[in-house]
Amino acid sequence: MLFGDIYKHKHLKGLSIELVDTTSKGWKVRQTEEYNVKGDKKLRTPKSIITYFSSSEIKELFKKSDEISKMAKGGKVSFTDKVAAIKKNLLSTKKVSPKVQKDYGKKYSAKEAEESARRIAGSMIVKEKK
Repeated sequence: MLFGDIYKHKHLKGLSIELVDTTSKGWKVRQTEEYNVKGDKKLRTPKSIITYFSSSEIKELFKKSDEISKMAKGGKVSFTDKVAAIKKNLLSTKKVSPKVQKDYGKKYSAKEAEESARRIAGSMIVKEKK
């Protein structure tokens, strides 16, 4: 358990905690409620309070929100994921930029979008490594 880790309650839909500090009482946490007690209505503004939990209580009642911690750390995106996202964007775009129209025409075909997306993703990876 580290400061800033976010845990979601195992049974209550809209209840989460963020570890703030360790004290003699246990972990000082920011508890946030996004839904009412029954869990059927989302609150307009989430309620947030500071409270204390022992490590054993946290392990028993909450599970670590891996999705949130992966996003906070930037996550891992593969080359094929990048290519797919770029291809989708190119196909949904109405026009091809004038700079590359002589190679691709006014609109991208699926094959041309794939080829262009590979080039763009490759150049992005090269820039990231520098």
